[in-house]
Amino acid sequence: MAKVKAMRFLLYVLAIGAIAGASFALDNHEVKYTYFSNSTLTTWVGEQDFDCDNFETDYGSLSSYRTVDVWRCSDGLHQVHNCQEFDYATQSWINVTCP
Repeated sequence: MAKVKAMRFLLYVLAIGAIAGASFALDNHEVKYTYFSNSTLTTWVGEQDFDCDNFETDYGSLSSYRTVDVWRCSDGLHQVHNCQEFDYATQSWINVTCP
């Protein structure tokens, strides 16, 4: 039951981040944003990586299309994979169906 609550909390925090359009790291989690040239998510243009020590590494450039991946630092378990597009009308990231 504790794992279910923890996962729900993590998804809630990620949803808030998506709504706010923020790039952030979570305590005890590594978060990687990978940016692509279009909605097919096939051509990489850049990435942001917030590691377990909350150190940020950036490569390439940002775009309006990205994936979000989250790993737990304690054991490296991959916990979340979301595809997102930036919504200019609301100025926020929204989750979309991955291609």
